[in-house]
Amino acid sequence: MSVIDRLGSLVPSPTATEPDYPGPELDIDTALSLLANERRRMTIRYAIERAEGVFDLNDVARYIATHENGPDYTGSERKTVYISLYQTHVDKLVDAGVLERVDDAKAHTFRVDDAARPLYDVLEAATAQFGGEA
Repeated sequence: MSVIDRLGSLVPSPTATEPDYPGPELDIDTALSLLANERRRMTIRYAIERAEGVFDLNDVARYIATHENGPDYTGSERKTVYISLYQTHVDKLVDAGVLERVDDAKAHTFRVDDAARPLYDVLEAATAQFGGEA
């Protein structure tokens, strides 16, 4: 059985009784590309599980720096994560409609969009099946 078949059996397809996910639809290439990077996966996970949908980029940078370097990460390690998120990963998630920028003076606050939920569901199923970040 292929990986795609296994994921298909783990992630239920929407039925008439389940709510549809409003918002932009992601094609499979975009979805898999977004989930291919651990920092993007962790950003989606953080936004849904810990931030209740709205988060500051500094908070998710600390979360990822702790995961990558342990609780005693240095300011330089946190800054490296922050810059990577700011310059690359968050923009990809915003462009795909998974996150949206909250109108704040610094443009460092984001809200998770409904398009993140299907990605999160696939991420949860894949993590349960194959292991990975907590």
